[in-house]
Amino acid sequence: NLFEITDEQIAKISDVFVNRFYIPILRGMRPVTNADNKQPYLERAQKDYFPEKDKFHAQNIVTGECLYNVLKEKLLGEPEDRELIKSYEEKLSQYFFDNETVSLIPKHNQDVVNIKIGKDAQRAIFELGDGLQQAIILTYEAFINKDKTHAFFIEEPELHMHAGMVRQLMNFYLNETSHYYFFTTHSNHLLDMADESDQVMIQKFVKQPKENNLNEFDFKIYRCDRDRDLLASLGVRPSSVYLANCTIW
Repeated sequence: NLFEITDEQIAKISDVFVNRFYIPILRGMRPVTNADNKQPYLERAQKDYFPEKDKFHAQNIVTGECLYNVLKEKLLGEPEDRELIKSYEEKLSQYFFDNETVSLIPKHNQDVVNIKIGKDAQRAIFELGDGLQQAIILTYEAFINKDKTHAFFIEEPELHMHAGMVRQLMNFYLNETSHYYFFTTHSNHLLDMADESDQVMIQKFVKQPKENNLNEFDFKIYRCDRDRDLLASLGVRPSSVYLANCTIW
């Protein structure tokens, strides 16, 4: 559980950032129930990991289930709220849609966000790729809260995304926000970012038995920047990088 840190650690790291946000592996912009004010993904995360519901709730567990209502409130709210959504749409366009105009629309009489890209017809989110949903879920809170520095704990950011979109997601984080991001990932494509930016650090967690009790385990953390053992542990093979017409080894 990415939130399992001691009170002493919280006191130290709270000097660096304001709030903590957790984005679990169970996330999506399509409602999975017709019941009003119900967020099953959020409720599942609370039940499994966060018994203290007064501390971990819809304000800091980000699942994407409420994005329809959040966008609706912003677009029907104050002028500064609409400007903020417009700025966010422009960043989506810049990083994920080759600068084509992007509009996020909480369409009336529906429960899912609609998206219009360039001159294409407006479509419901479920008619587009799942990777697009992930990109929105992973970037919205980070951008909306970019005026202050927060910590985001994200499970498998590459979920449903192809390598190019993962790279753009990382560029979005590095260029547009000042937050701290903690990822758990099995993606070898993220290893490239360690070479391209001094703001990225890669660590490997290894399960090891305790010396005094072989039936119990500790997790040791090792600093590693694209070493061969790390690639092997991720299951990376030469064919994983066959992106060009040929590769010379």
